Parts: sequence; C-alpha cells; structure tokens
Amino acid sequence: MSTLAWIIAASVAGALLSVISAAAVALRASANQLPMLISYAIGALLGAVFLEILPHALEAAGSAHRVAAVILLHSGYSKARAFAFNLISSGATLVGGLLAYFALRSMQDWVPTLLGLAAASMLYVSVADLIPGLHRRPELRATLEQVALISLGIGSIALVRFFVSGVA
Repeated sequence: MSTLAWIIAASVAGALLSVISAAAVALRASANQLPMLISYAIGALLGAVFLEILPHALEAAGSAHRVAAVILLHSGYSKARAFAFNLISSGATLVGGLLAYFALRSMQDWVPTLLGLAAASMLYVSVADLIPGLHRRPELRATLEQVALISLGIGSIALVRFFVSGVA
C-alpha cells in the first residue's frame, strides 16, 4: 500500500475510532466518571509526548535545541457539543494527513520543530489544563486512582509503540 493510502486509512480509522469511542464512552459517562477518563487522557497525552513525539522530534532534529526553538466535557461543553467537536476534529485528521503528505517533501526541515510544537501543546493541555482539575478530589483513594489511570494511559501508548515498532 502506498504512503498516501496508509495516511488516508489511518486517518479514517482514527477518526472512526474517536467518534465511536466518544459515543460509546464519553457521552454515556456520568459526572463522577469524568475524573477517571481525564486521568487516563492525561496519561495518554503524556505517553504520546514522551514516548513518541519528542523521541521522533529529537531523532529528526539531531539536537534538543532545534526542537525547542478531547478534553471538551471537562471544559464545560455539553455532551452533544463535545461530540460535535469530536466529529469535526476527526474529519480534520484526514485533511491534516493529506496536507502533510503533500507538503512533507517541501517542509522536511520543519518536521522536528512542528513535532516540538505538538509535544508542547499536548504537555500544556495535560499539565496546565487537565491535572489542576483533578485536584478537586484530594482524598488518598482518589489520588491513587488518578495515578493508576495516568499510568494506564502512559502504558497504553507504550504498548501500542511496542506492537507498532517492536521497540519497548
């Protein structure tokens, strides 16, 4: 299969999985389940940043200096509006994948910087926006549950990385 076909297939599959997951889990989640979903999302974001995006950016850039140069319900959106935004962003995945495919050759030198920006955005969302919301439940059991779910999110990314690349 060609690179373009892989981009289209992965974008469509990711979009479908995102929309189906949002419909199956997030739209049915009760208010007391949101902190658990957010904890897992924080772990997945942090895992993606530190296990995937930054290593690729550093590898492509050759130096750290050059690189450094969904969660809508928690933010107060209604379930229907969060689902609509999830649907829109899922469609944007395909558009972004196609744009990246056609622009990649001419912008190859920008890849490490763009990966660094993506990593910074994900770090900001997870650390500055999502984690402070978890502090509303400071009891020990809630904290241990949050740490376990964050670890599970990071572990999910590590597991996917292992199966995709064979590198632990």
